[in-house]
Amino acid sequence: MDIKYLPTISSPNPNDWLFIQRGNNTFKIKYSNINPNTFISEDDEMHLSEVEPSNPNEGKLWGEIDSNGYIKEEWIRNNNQWESRIKSTILLSGKRFPSAEFGLNGNKVKVLKLKVFLSFNNDVSNGGYYLDRFVTESIGSLVDFNWNSALSPIYCEEHLINQYFESQAEEYLTLGFRNEGAINQNLWDSHIELFYQEVR
Repeated sequence: MDIKYLPTISSPNPNDWLFIQRGNNTFKIKYSNINPNTFISEDDEMHLSEVEPSNPNEGKLWGEIDSNGYIKEEWIRNNNQWESRIKSTILLSGKRFPSAEFGLNGNKVKVLKLKVFLSFNNDVSNGGYYLDRFVTESIGSLVDFNWNSALSPIYCEEHLINQYFESQAEEYLTLGFRNEGAINQNLWDSHIELFYQEVR
């Protein structure tokens, strides 16, 4: 018997038997014996409000809404703080060159990773790139990569960062290159993307 061809009903009664088909096997369970908490708990449900829920457990989901009831950000409770959904920004794309910046504006952030794709017309020797935290001068590098021999025409790399920090009001992340002349002359295509979360 293939139960998917049986007629359906809108809602079961407590004494109804439910049939479950898994591959070639068929099982039954009484509807009154189903524990709804098996499928969803209070912490699995997203709390919708303009202000954060009180006394949240780890893993709690919060949908922050605006005054019109629209969700403006989704958060998850992790390490006793709220972390937003993973966001990304493209620092470099195509032949646009040389450097790029991403403003942090005094926010607390978790920088997750930097994904780098570079394509060159020819091999490029003795180059590199870096991702620095910058205010009026560099206050620390998140990524610092150099190649000392010829880099092949197609280059892909993912740099895991996973750093939390409180940014200063004028702070930004800056992406720069070493041996810019050779890179600029030979760059055919690029895609450099930064992944991060806002934290509160």
